Amino acid sequence: MQTLRIFLAASVFMLIRFLSLFAGETEHWGEYGVLYNINKNWLLVSDYQMRVRDDIQDYYWWRFEIGPGVRINKWVDVRVLYRNKSQEQKPGSWQVEKNLFIDPTVKLFNKGGNTFDIRTRIHTRLGNVGRQFIRVRPRLTHRFNIGWRKCNWYVYNDFWLQVSALGPSDRWNTNWLDTGFKWQLCKNLDLTTFFQYRSDKLPATGKWDHDPVIGTSVMLNFDRIARHF
Repeated sequence: MQTLRIFLAASVFMLIRFLSLFAGETEHWGEYGVLYNINKNWLLVSDYQMRVRDDIQDYYWWRFEIGPGVRINKWVDVRVLYRNKSQEQKPGSWQVEKNLFIDPTVKLFNKGGNTFDIRTRIHTRLGNVGRQFIRVRPRLTHRFNIGWRKCNWYVYNDFWLQVSALGPSDRWNTNWLDTGFKWQLCKNLDLTTFFQYRSDKLPATGKWDHDPVIGTSVMLNFDRIARHF
């Protein structure tokens, strides 16, 4: 059974990697965050992400997020996040955008080491810069252990539906297909490595443009650190 799980995870990863052969230039997304579990129901999370494009040569984008999360029950949790984002428009000129995210996540299946959930993100701009979306992300996660390390493999698709004055055929204009592995580097530090097939619908032509993304995420859990004191 364990061999079958590894085979399925590797197959999905290779499928997305194969799709990237027909895509554009590779990006790298690096994310660094901290998480604190206030109690069994409430948490506080904050992270910073930077993006590099043009085959990992051009640093063009960064964002900072912070906000609380609450576990309503064993099937539903909600996070509210504030984001400050900056993107390079041309050399030396950066545009700042501020957002508020409301992220309810509902588990539809949770048995053994397998979970299927759907997150619906209400992506709202604060101010006049940026666009507004409703994002729907179904995700399958498989949890397992390697020795004492807690690990998981996941795959999801993130549908971006723009909420603005667009025709119905143009609302779905961004799509992220993603798979990755998360595991504990040590008791209080988690590492996630992922591969993403990113698609954007070009307004001028109506055609889809595709780019591969290689990503890493490091998350420090302060709650686990506090247990040592």
